[in-house]
Amino acid sequence: MLNPDTPLRTAYVELGNTIVPTFEAGIPKFITPIPETYILITNQTKTQTEVCKDGNEWLCTVTIDINQVRQLGFYGSEDVDQIEQQIMTIIENDLLVVAGFIVKSADLILSQPLVASDSTKTITRKVLTYQHWLNNVD
Repeated sequence: MLNPDTPLRTAYVELGNTIVPTFEAGIPKFITPIPETYILITNQTKTQTEVCKDGNEWLCTVTIDINQVRQLGFYGSEDVDQIEQQIMTIIENDLLVVAGFIVKSADLILSQPLVASDSTKTITRKVLTYQHWLNNVD
């Protein structure tokens, strides 16, 4: 039985890196300067739905956190919307490749815009959650 976590996360990091810098969970300390626009793959879940001698099936979710950091008071969602569209197009065209698995379906479960500010920066975010039905053929 192959655990889908690492191959699915790797597929999303590779997908995101074709658009903007993409990282698992957070930006590593050694990345300087911190990119103005980036993607974080922040959360995953999985449920095994079928076990059989030919392979195992999984229902998995992945959270994709698109971020754009600007000077305080500068807002705008167009850039993160365009990145979201690029991700959606890649997935809708069945171009997400998960090593060791057949992607039987990919559904956008949630798209949530968020804006945060601190004393110097405004962060425009779009958080996407995708659900995948994966089949691992041994």
